[in-house]
Amino acid sequence: MWIECNIEGAGCVIELEKDFIMLDASTFKEVLIPHHRRLYLLALRILGDHAEAQDAVQELYLRLWERRDTIEINKNLGGFLTMSMRNYCISQLRQRKPSVDLDQAARTSGEDVAEAVESRDRVTMLVDYIETMPPAQRDALIMRDLQGCEMSEIEQTLNISSGNARTILSRARAALRKHFENCKL
Repeated sequence: MWIECNIEGAGCVIELEKDFIMLDASTFKEVLIPHHRRLYLLALRILGDHAEAQDAVQELYLRLWERRDTIEINKNLGGFLTMSMRNYCISQLRQRKPSVDLDQAARTSGEDVAEAVESRDRVTMLVDYIETMPPAQRDALIMRDLQGCEMSEIEQTLNISSGNARTILSRARAALRKHFENCKL
């Protein structure tokens, strides 16, 4: 049985291991809460702020709870949660407005402010480029280099062989390197 899931734009197709299971509060806690630490660390790596990471995990749990009537437990729940958290965090990064502490800016030289702005622009360009990569390359790159996942976890999440995972990751890194060279970031 296959199901198409869409949680705030995180579209994916999941192969189900079991038939439909209605999530009540105790099942929700039993099944989803054990993933809390991994989801929090992922959000922290992407967002770079403890409070934002905690909010992101809570928001993901809230969205899952609100849609509990349509959620089906699958054999790769960890992968689904990882991709959902990643997508939520990336959408949060896109919504951020550049902020400058005026007091801090007044104390620093114009050159320091220019460097900070340039650095922020490079990160924005990098995130935008990663989002344009083919999904398998993007996911492998994010999982390995940002989340620190093992290759076996990448293979399982993307449902690919060991050789494919290494090739996809290698191609993603080569494309990123080429983009850096062309943009002179």
